[in-house]
Amino acid sequence: MEECQRLLSAVVGADHLAIRILIQLGLRSEELFALRRDDVIGDVLRIDEAIVDGLPAPVKTDASDASVYIPPDLQIEMRGWLECLGPDPRGWLLPAPKGGPWLAQNYLNRVLKPAAVRARVGVFTRRSGKGKEVESTDVNFQVLRRTCATLFGAKAKDPRDTQAQLRHSDPTVTLRHYQKSIPAN
Repeated sequence: MEECQRLLSAVVGADHLAIRILIQLGLRSEELFALRRDDVIGDVLRIDEAIVDGLPAPVKTDASDASVYIPPDLQIEMRGWLECLGPDPRGWLLPAPKGGPWLAQNYLNRVLKPAAVRARVGVFTRRSGKGKEVESTDVNFQVLRRTCATLFGAKAKDPRDTQAQLRHSDPTVTLRHYQKSIPAN
């Protein structure tokens, strides 16, 4: 949780909202960037599109086509963000700087990884192509989805609750690949 808080403290506005959605709701990056204003329906977020090769497309699986509950504190932040956007209900919830949907790789390289380095989350030193030492991070969309699964699973009574949150068709996928144990301090 402390790393999540540090990461969130390194971003503001749409980026803060995007990273909170990734951590708290466990969306896939292609689902996050396909969200439109009218996908926010009260206390749920409708997941019915994904961005594939820069264009809207159906979600990954039938199980992925669903709605997820938005916790009250995230609802408040989302409502505030919606007030900043234009009136088009089909407009992007988190538009890229040029107005279209973000491409996941662009967001990863321009926003998420630099924020994680600033927040000192998952940071390591590597050599650039020119031999210079540069800081990088292992934070990516998959790490944030696993973080969601782990945090959600730590509070859930039943692994199927975490499976439902991540919208997997099979709970063994969730348990085998996403939900990790949290070591006792």
